[in-house]
Amino acid sequence: MNATGNHEAALDMNGRPISPTGARGRTPAPTLDLDIEESQSLDSLVGVFWMIEEALGDNQNVVRLPCRLFLENLPENLRGPLWAGSGFPEVVVEVDPWDLLCKIKMGRVTYPLARILADMPSGWMAGPPDAEVPLDVARVTEALPENLRSALATP
Repeated sequence: MNATGNHEAALDMNGRPISPTGARGRTPAPTLDLDIEESQSLDSLVGVFWMIEEALGDNQNVVRLPCRLFLENLPENLRGPLWAGSGFPEVVVEVDPWDLLCKIKMGRVTYPLARILADMPSGWMAGPPDAEVPLDVARVTEALPENLRSALATP
């Protein structure tokens, strides 16, 4: 029941109805093969996204990455006045897991400065909002929770 007293079905983060237990009625695949080929159909790609959703679980709406991953390889033109090459702050940046997994699989993880600036400590980053902040794919993959790392493993 919502605040106005109306009964509403529970929805997942993509607006699809879920049961009270969170089950979506699909059996998760034991491993997730995200190898993308030109010949894959839209149906097979949709299936990949469903498997990603299952791997994320019902309560995993964000991935929390240490801000050092964003600051380590920060181009000089995006470094703010407080940027230092070591001793990075102990804060996290929350990112969408679907987006992150797709970027990792494509081999390039970047985020627009405007997207992450609010999560970063003040003074560590500067630049135009549309500037892309590159991350090291291997280091990002190492920082993932175990369930997401195993979802990326190929059989």
